[in-house]
Amino acid sequence: MATKLMNQFQISGYVAKVSTKEFKNSVLAEILLSIRHATKKNDETVYESALLPCQRWIRTDQKEAYDNMKGQLVTCTGFFGIDAYETGGEKHSRITFVLKDIEEVPAKDNNTEDGE
Repeated sequence: MATKLMNQFQISGYVAKVSTKEFKNSVLAEILLSIRHATKKNDETVYESALLPCQRWIRTDQKEAYDNMKGQLVTCTGFFGIDAYETGGEKHSRITFVLKDIEEVPAKDNNTEDGE
């Protein structure tokens, strides 16, 4: 019997921005991914993009590597989280995209004859 994967995602996009918040023993990296989608309208391909906010807890010694990720094409895997909070006695919640893994996608080499 196959295992069902629930509450998980995998997505690729360009890192538009990384901001970090330092705590005593770790760092919260907040990453904005630029996601692009193509649709056909009549005979024309129209491209739309959006920014997807994601977050990942990292070690303090990883902070510099994340600060240098802007512009890189990455593939991310993670899960959907819930951020619940209260403001002025009113309860709020929002869905968060929590990254478990982030990998740089290697650039394609267009100089090879067979594309490998």
